[in-house]
Formats: sequence, C-alpha cells, structure tokens
Amino acid sequence: MAAAGGAVAVARGARPAQQTGPALAQAGAPVPQVQVVEAPPEESRAVAAEATKHPILPEKNQRQKTEDGTKMAIFFDSWVTEMLAVLSTVFAVLYVTFKINYTYWKKKGLPYLEPSFPLGNGWNTALMRKCPGEDMKDVYFATEGKDVVGIYSLNNPLLVVRDPELIKTIIVRDFNYFPDRGIYVDEETDHLMAHLFFLGGTKWKALRQKLTPTFTPGKMRAMFGIVLECARVLADVTPAGSVVEVRELIARYSTDVIASCAFGIDVDSQHNPEAEFRQWGRRFFKPSVRSYLTQALGFSNPKLRNLLPIPFTPKDITEYFTRVVDDTVKHREKTGVIRKDFIQLMVQLKNIGYVDDSFSITGQQSTEQTSNRLTTKEVAAQAWVFFIAGFETSSTTVSFCLYELARHPDIQKKVQEEIDDVLKKNNGDVTFDIIMTQMPYLEKVVNETLRMYPPVPVLNREVAEDYKLPGYDCVLEQGTKVLIPVMGLHYDRKFFRNPEKFDPEHFSEEQKASRHSYCYLPFGEGPRICIGMRFGLTQVKVALVHLLSKFDFLPVGDKQSKSSQQWSPPAASSGPRQQPAAVPRLQPSSPAVVLARSSPHQHRPPPAASGQQRSPPAVTSGCSHQRLQPTAVAATSGRSHQPAA
Repeated sequence: MAAAGGAVAVARGARPAQQTGPALAQAGAPVPQVQVVEAPPEESRAVAAEATKHPILPEKNQRQKTEDGTKMAIFFDSWVTEMLAVLSTVFAVLYVTFKINYTYWKKKGLPYLEPSFPLGNGWNTALMRKCPGEDMKDVYFATEGKDVVGIYSLNNPLLVVRDPELIKTIIVRDFNYFPDRGIYVDEETDHLMAHLFFLGGTKWKALRQKLTPTFTPGKMRAMFGIVLECARVLADVTPAGSVVEVRELIARYSTDVIASCAFGIDVDSQHNPEAEFRQWGRRFFKPSVRSYLTQALGFSNPKLRNLLPIPFTPKDITEYFTRVVDDTVKHREKTGVIRKDFIQLMVQLKNIGYVDDSFSITGQQSTEQTSNRLTTKEVAAQAWVFFIAGFETSSTTVSFCLYELARHPDIQKKVQEEIDDVLKKNNGDVTFDIIMTQMPYLEKVVNETLRMYPPVPVLNREVAEDYKLPGYDCVLEQGTKVLIPVMGLHYDRKFFRNPEKFDPEHFSEEQKASRHSYCYLPFGEGPRICIGMRFGLTQVKVALVHLLSKFDFLPVGDKQSKSSQQWSPPAASSGPRQQPAAVPRLQPSSPAVVLARSSPHQHRPPPAASGQQRSPPAVTSGCSHQRLQPTAVAATSGRSHQPAA
C-alpha cells in the first residue's frame, strides 16, 4: 500500500523490491524513502501462515531438478556419476580383498601359481576353454618337481597335491581329516542331491554302511543276467556294414541297464531311442548355462553357491525320477515281486532296514535295524546317483575304448582273439566270473581306456579339522579344499612310459610293479572309493565282449571303411582278418564303421530256467514304460549263466 509523500509502507514479513538508490537516480526518478509501519495483527498472522506453506529455501536446496526435468542424485549432479562412484567403490573393495586373499599360500610358505583378479587360476575353466580335468593337468605339469601347489578359484584357496605318497596319506591314512568332498548340498530344495557321492559327515558314513552290502560280488552275480540281456539287445541293434554313432549307441545301452537295475523298469531305448526315460536323461546331461553355474559353484565355492537358491537338479526332472521310483517301490510292496536288482535292495532297506541275499522285503527287524530304514526320497536319491554316475561313466568308457580300438586294429584283433578263445572254452557262456577273471587282456584294454579318459579327472576333499601337512611347516585350516589331479598323474612319464599312446601293456604286471599304486585313480581310493566300481566295470566289459565278438570297428575315413559295403567277413579258417590302415586322430564322438565278423565258435541256445518264467510286464501308472518282473536266469552254484549273443 502506498503512503503519502512518496513513502512506501512495507508490512512485516513482506519482501521489498531490490533496487538501489543510484540506479533510481540515473533514471531521473526521485529516490523514495522507505518507511516501515506496523501491520495489523490479523494481517501479520495471515502473511506468516502463507510463508510457512511456501518457505523460501536456500539456493542449493532449490535445485531439485535439472533444466530438462531429470531428478538429481544425492551427492552428485547426475545419478550416472553417482552409480559409477558406487561401482568403483565396490570394485576397489573387492580388488583389495581378493589381493589380500591371494597372499594366503605365500604366507603359508607353500609353492603356488600366481593368480589374477577376479577368477584366480580358474580362467580356462570359467571361460570353458578347457574342462576341469585338462586344466588341472596343466597345473600338474606346470609345477614339475613340487609335491603340492596352491591355486585359487575366485578368491578361494585350493591345494593341489601331486605326490602319490602324500595322496595316499590324505585319502587313506589320514582319512579322518579329509572325509568329505566339500560339495554344496541342499536337501530341502533338492532331495535327489542327498546321495552317497555328495553327502558328508555322519550322514555319508551311515549311508555308506547301509549301501556297501548292495555291491558285493554275490549281488553282482545276481544282477549279471539283467546286464547280459541288455548287452544281447545291443549286439542285435548294432547295424553291421554301416556308419554308427557309437556314443549314442552305447548311451542307449547304458540307459537300459540303469533303468532296469536301478529303477526296475523296461524302457527299451535301444529299440526306441525316443523313449520317455531316455529323453529325461538326455535333458539332464545336456549342457546349459544353468547347469554350468550350479555345478561349478557347487564344487569350487560352496559358500558362494549358498547365495543362489537354485536346485542342482531341475524341479521337473526331480519330480519325474522321484515318481518313477515311488511307482516301482509301491508295485514291489503291493505284489511281493522279488527281482534281483538294485531297486529291490533299496526296498529292503526301506522296509526292514538291512540287505541280505534273499532280496525279500519282509523279515524280522531289530530296533537298530528299524532306525536304519530309508525313506522313499532317500531311495530315489540313491537310484538317481546310480543313474548319473553309472550312465555317463560307463557309456563314455565303452565309447572311448571302441574309438581307440578302431584306431589300433592290432590291439582290437588281440582282444577279439582272447574273447573268442574264452567263449569257445565255455561253449558260448558268459558269466560274471568269466568276465572278471578269465580275460586279462580285456582288463588291460579297459584299464588303459580309464587311464587316458578317466571318468573323474579330479578328486576333491575338504579338511574337516586343522591338519599339519606332512613335510611342511604348514597347517591347513578347517574348510580348506584339496584337489588331486587324476588326469595329470595318468599322463606323467614317471609312471607310464608312453602316456600319450594307447598301450594296454602299461598295465602289465612288470609295469604295475614299477610304479606307485596311487598314480592310477580312475575310481578314487580309500573309504570313499566308488562304491559302484565293480558294477560299472561289469557293464563295460559285457558290452565290449558282445560287440567285439560279432563286429570289427573302423574309424570313419579309413580306406577300408569307404568300401565297407563290398567287404565280406572271412571264413573262420581263412587266417587273420584284413587290418584297416592307420588314420589321423579323430574326435571321440566321431562315428565308426561297424563290420560283421565270422564267429569262430558256435553259441549254444539259452538254457531253460529251472522253474522260473518271465511274467508279462505290468504297465506303470503315470509313466510310459513297463514294470519289470523277475528275470529268467539259469543258476548254477549260485551264479547267473547266459550265452553270449
């Protein structure tokens, strides 16, 4: 409001215009005088209330948005700058932490390979340039002359043990310090992981005691007829004079063996490659980013794996195989069927808490035996590890063996002659004892295959309590991981004269006596040796006997294989069969040419079973496969006998 005489009245709380006297003077206007007058009380309160609603903030707090309307960050003008600052800080903290951890083995006074941030020494494996076995083999040869060497997976210290005597100490003599594999196990989210290979501590010990009687030689003889029947089908479905993808052929054979023995079902994937059971198994073994991450972290860094709540086995696969086991168990319990296979022994453990030679699921129980009984989920977990361990290792070993025999026709001929002689002596019969004891050259061939292509190329252990490393002024703390480079040992010239060459004579008695017994570890050693080793070797040898007794195998690309359609097998008395020419090294998954052989012996027909017949299979509810009934096997002195195909 204007006052008389050019005076301006300013109410309390109002803000006058910011104009100076000189500026007004230059404009030619008289400089007004400002007079402060007291405003009425009601007006003052109204102005104060309005000021409270719209406070005048300092200039630095008024900049809530940039000119284009983008919201400002907390500490910087841009959220991008702020994010970069946060990431830089996190990176710096991680870098310093990893660098400090990378001094672990240096402080321990042990030799080590220099790591690099952030993957340590695991770059080749992490980037999938090499498999873990090949990577550890490189570590083994990069540290020649050292008994142990330290490496790092991310920032996790691992000790690689190279010396066979120290390996023996760790996995046998001082086993109590190294009882576990140190693998991530989450039974709540994935009950199929609660099996013998993954478990540790008291759970592993109790389960090992329960399952050990299921793999005795007597049990293997009882199951032998099932393996033999699958091998006969293998020989029948193998096309002579054709190019065959051996890996797929043997995978279907292994699937049938495992499905029959471990799950009690007849999937017949050898005649039907797209059988449901085979498809589910193929899916599990198919490489994927998910499986790579879960397995890599589960083995190398279980603590980091705990942060990823992803089950090791996909949920739908878990549900399918659990349902198959549950159906089989219920079928056996309901019908009282006794079939001499692995799942029958698991049903015994579930119902009566112990295993015996009767295979019966009924019997007297003590209090202790009642507490030893397995649950259905535990039965499913043991059947599952039977599948993943028995399928992959056996099919891979047979495939590699045939691959090497195709490349070395002289060795193939020699093992065929041994098989022919043994079958002739036994009138075509193949028994468990014949396979395991009367074919020494076949034994050498299989051992040499396992040396060059070990199914488990790296063994791992975890320190259970602080351990003084023999020969070193060093204590390994609880939780430290220990690796044994099996593939490196198998290719060391100190132990094998020509490790790059496929030579069964590496396992002659003379050469075996000249080297340390713990430089050959295809199945591990000590209390945690593979419990199914005997069954796996039986499965491999039976397949090789049936195939090599009927077929010659040639690598694709060989001169003779190109004219295989015109090739005819020689008569039994016409002398040695023609040998294929040497060819360049092929990939192990390459197809092979299969040529029919003339049989130097006559197989007698299958003997009639005494008082036992095969019952018609019952269809399983919910699964497209057949439930197996007792197999008709002729028994002599407690052993199963069947003629070779």
